[in-house]
Amino acid sequence: MIPPGVTIHEPAARRSSPWAQSLDGRRIDLLTPTPGAVDFFEIARTLGQIIRFAGCAQHPVVVAQHTLIALEAARRGREPPQVQALVALHDAHEGYGLGDITTPVAQALDEMLVRLYGPTRRGELKHALAEIKSGLDLAIHAAAGLNLPTPDQHRAIRHYDLVALATERRDFLARKPCNWDAEVEAAAPLPRTQKLLAPAEASSELWREFTRLLPALVNVGATRRGTKRGAA
Repeated sequence: MIPPGVTIHEPAARRSSPWAQSLDGRRIDLLTPTPGAVDFFEIARTLGQIIRFAGCAQHPVVVAQHTLIALEAARRGREPPQVQALVALHDAHEGYGLGDITTPVAQALDEMLVRLYGPTRRGELKHALAEIKSGLDLAIHAAAGLNLPTPDQHRAIRHYDLVALATERRDFLARKPCNWDAEVEAAAPLPRTQKLLAPAEASSELWREFTRLLPALVNVGATRRGTKRGAA
């Protein structure tokens, strides 16, 4: 019998690592993901089912279409194929358990940590989420045959991400009640008005982009299946 007030800490080796079930029913370890678990066909389909802006858009745009808009921006910026490939993967980790955690929600959770536990906790949630995303990104990029972005490439990806966000806000959201963050307000949307894609259409087009851009998939072609995984 365990005495009152005594906590028994289970050895780390006995604890199951947190995991998420993928679209096709596979187990994805969220803390130690591996390249062999990455399935780009599955990711493309999953991103076609994740709604942006927590569903608060007048036209429900999915993450797959957001990625396609960012790719259009990168091509307008005359980025080389390697940068385009990195743009194509910038939200791929959302397809494995994370979903699209909106910036306001992440900011609110961080602020609530401070209110509940004091200013020393500021940034802890952001750092923890970043670590989970980084682990998934490492596995995904390795499976794709790509290195992680350099600082310069990361800045370029962030720019095209913001261009896509500004474009989506103009084309799919209601009029803003007030200004958003300064970097969003500074981003110029694409000149072309975007047509809302059906989820299946956005997924199919993103899969085609994966097969065109990701080194591990360049010989797959735009078939429905081909070689699903980016790593053996």
